[in-house]
Amino acid sequence: MRLLSEVVKVGQSVAKGLSDVLLFNRNKNMVICLSVGEYEAEMMALALDKTPLPKPVMFDSFADILFTFDIGVEFVLIDSFSEGIYGAKLFCHSQNECKAFDVRVSDAINLALRAGCPIYATEELIEQVGFDADILLQDQEDDTLAEPADPKADWDLQLLEELLQDAVTKEDYELAVLLRDKINELKQQNTNNTRHSLSFEKEPTFALYEKQIASILEAIEEISNKGLAQLSSRYLLFAIPYIKSENNNCRREASRIVGNMAAQYPDMIEEAISPLLDNSSNEGTVIRRATAYALSRIITTDRYAQSELYDKLTDISNKEEDNAIRNQYLKALKKASKVRK
Repeated sequence: MRLLSEVVKVGQSVAKGLSDVLLFNRNKNMVICLSVGEYEAEMMALALDKTPLPKPVMFDSFADILFTFDIGVEFVLIDSFSEGIYGAKLFCHSQNECKAFDVRVSDAINLALRAGCPIYATEELIEQVGFDADILLQDQEDDTLAEPADPKADWDLQLLEELLQDAVTKEDYELAVLLRDKINELKQQNTNNTRHSLSFEKEPTFALYEKQIASILEAIEEISNKGLAQLSSRYLLFAIPYIKSENNNCRREASRIVGNMAAQYPDMIEEAISPLLDNSSNEGTVIRRATAYALSRIITTDRYAQSELYDKLTDISNKEEDNAIRNQYLKALKKASKVRK
């Protein structure tokens, strides 16, 4: 017996180079987890979100070819699991004839998402490898109970959504999926914050808002650190005020963004220096490390290597008790000294 299943989540796997796809079956209230390649998972995520692409990917083209030649995709059936590998069949029809083709499960799901055809799993397979979905179901139902808590969060989402659109335009689907996950995470936080405020109306919304901002800053930091995209100065200016945030995650990520973008925009980081110097004596090692990361990159730019910042960092390094942080300053000062000569 085949049972209708739907893709409810595509996410990172604990296994390197793989992603997890969760298929939910309502009849059995069970979920099965499939491990697929990262590229195939990225294509699924974009299809689920209906993200418009500048050019068709392989799965889009294949679906178009089938449609052009009047070959219909009836359904996908996932029917076996052996030695860690799922087996799947793609059922197609043409001229009153239906045939089944053995396919990779990741290819089958990707095609099904684009062709709009159902995905089934056999009852035997679900009972063999499935697990109870009650917790997942509860989370899904709760998420429909509230609207976004803070309209400012919708405005800030534009930062990530603009990056997402840019990544799609450049066909950088790895970056696009990373941004999609961050956008969904931010929306989820915002929804959860609304439910939380219904029970605890006196909780400060500022603290909730800063938690959401931390997710945005984390995404910008990863992009700027890995060079996944050319960021405009807008993102630097967005980050700088959060160096003084009461939220340590915001403070850490904002400091690292400044460090990542210092060489690109040396004329726009002056207002970041004072709060960074204040953070250099912070009691938290994590904050001091992020501060050292930023200041060490600022001091190696031509503009600041010749400035009084050099002497201030020399003094900070002499007082720093953490060897790793002190060495970070010393290496940067050594590099800056060559510019000063």
